[in-house]
Amino acid sequence: MDEFDEYTKALIIMGMITVSVVVWFVVASLAGEFLDHKPAVPDDAEPPPEAAPTAATAAASASATRPALDRTPADPRLLAAVSASNWAAAHQLLRAGISPRGVDTQGRSLLELATRKHDEQMVQLLKTHGAKRNG
Repeated sequence: MDEFDEYTKALIIMGMITVSVVVWFVVASLAGEFLDHKPAVPDDAEPPPEAAPTAATAAASASATRPALDRTPADPRLLAAVSASNWAAAHQLLRAGISPRGVDTQGRSLLELATRKHDEQMVQLLKTHGAKRNG
């Protein structure tokens, strides 16, 4: 009977640990969503009043006519390799023709991820294969 009690205790402890880990992941993902969330503008909101054109607004309108940035999702294998600083895997995927121009779920380019990790070798590898800062 003592062995069964110890086994039951071990199962309960393992279950509590599992629940704790799941709760931690849920809280962390919710916190990330709330921290990255931008407030939505209501549909019936009035647009801001027009201001007289300045050099800054002229530059902004010129940049608005540029083509949109590439927001294609990154290949998950290459994203994992860049995130893990696995240069060999990233090199193999890039040589196989995987595009280095995708973005992660937060809209960050692979090059930006490598730069944030201070991984100069990965930055150079991605640039060599045509990566751009903005996707």
